[in-house]
Amino acid sequence: MTTLIAVDPGKCYVGVAKFDGQTLVYADTVRSRKPWPQGAYDVAEKLRPLAPVDELVFEFPVIYPKKTRSPNDLLPLCFADGLITAVLAAKEYSAVDPARWKGTIDPDIVITRIKAALSPQEHAACRNDDHNQWDAVGIGLWKIKRLHAGR
Repeated sequence: MTTLIAVDPGKCYVGVAKFDGQTLVYADTVRSRKPWPQGAYDVAEKLRPLAPVDELVFEFPVIYPKKTRSPNDLLPLCFADGLITAVLAAKEYSAVDPARWKGTIDPDIVITRIKAALSPQEHAACRNDDHNQWDAVGIGLWKIKRLHAGR
């Protein structure tokens, strides 16, 4: 059975979802109280027990034109993606930009669709109600073709 880890990166936290085959078996938001960059390293180390991993898919930050957020704010997320990639040492890797997996619809609608795609057992595997966790679950569901991008 293939093991997939899906990650929604943050500066010193990540949403993470683990799938065994087509089934979600674990989802959480993993955090560190340490400041960046040590906090990003700390989070990556907390994910180490999820290995071994056959495949890792992570959301890759995208700079959208005409947005007010500074592109430099996204660089720590790239750093987090790299640390997690190194720690989990997956056999295969892929990255997806936000618009590709969830479209451009309202984030609350995306979360509602993600929850609707889960079985009761899978929903019970989710440790919190944080949007980062739900994004990681959505990325994983998209990767295994159980969730289609919104419009």
